[in-house]
Amino acid sequence: MDAEQYISEVVRVIRENFRSNDETGGMPVASAAYVIRRTLGVSQTAFGFLKFKNVLENLERRGEIKTGVDSKGAYALWLADAEKQPAATTRLAVYKALRNEVWFAFVSELPSGKRFLNATTGEIRTGLDAAPDNEGWLEITPLDPSSERKLARDFLQQQGINDKAIEDAISRENWYVDFPKALSEKHPGLAAEWKRNRSHRVIGIVEDWCRNHDVQKQIVFQEISPKPEVRLPAPTGGVEQDLRKLLLAAINRMPTHELLRLHLPAYELVSTLRPDLLS
Repeated sequence: MDAEQYISEVVRVIRENFRSNDETGGMPVASAAYVIRRTLGVSQTAFGFLKFKNVLENLERRGEIKTGVDSKGAYALWLADAEKQPAATTRLAVYKALRNEVWFAFVSELPSGKRFLNATTGEIRTGLDAAPDNEGWLEITPLDPSSERKLARDFLQQQGINDKAIEDAISRENWYVDFPKALSEKHPGLAAEWKRNRSHRVIGIVEDWCRNHDVQKQIVFQEISPKPEVRLPAPTGGVEQDLRKLLLAAINRMPTHELLRLHLPAYELVSTLRPDLLS
């Protein structure tokens, strides 16, 4: 296989495996890279491409795909002839990720027992023998632990890694923490790729579950929006007065945990909290 044949095969694999995991209609590049490497069994470096991104740039110049950033902030690709194209190629202001309790309900092996999500409130209950009495509860089938571990082993094999310490980490109880940690010690780039692949895969599974059970996606996702812009007061008088206003405006924007780090004069603290001690 030469470089031109490799490019043709990449196009074929993308078209055969294109699955949008995002409302923009895009497929995460990390997922595409994983599928292509698994299917073709060869790295792009064998054909003169330093990074997989260089392969995508080649395909984009040929008019096969378009690349950009999806609504989750992930680098993604779209088929150039698809009906739905990315609305923008810049990072969106809102990043969507699964709520922590939803993530663990789908991937965690513990606690034992059944687990349910309330389609109205989004509440999660785990470790139960049966669904709660009131209506609206849907059972969650967690990911099979042995299949998850097999995917990790397959990932190592596809990357050509034969390392007993890393392989042993997959057999541990907390493998989902120990495996990427062991991988990152020797292959930090691959550890990041594994985490992205696993995140996108789990998100895709949860989205499919939502569609199959007619659950609104906002129930399972969290939204982290940027802080609203705060306009600082315009200078109105003396330099000292203006500086005071600017400092107070900055303090007003600080979260509580940062305020607790500020060094305040003991007198001011005592006079505010226990003025009786100064009388």
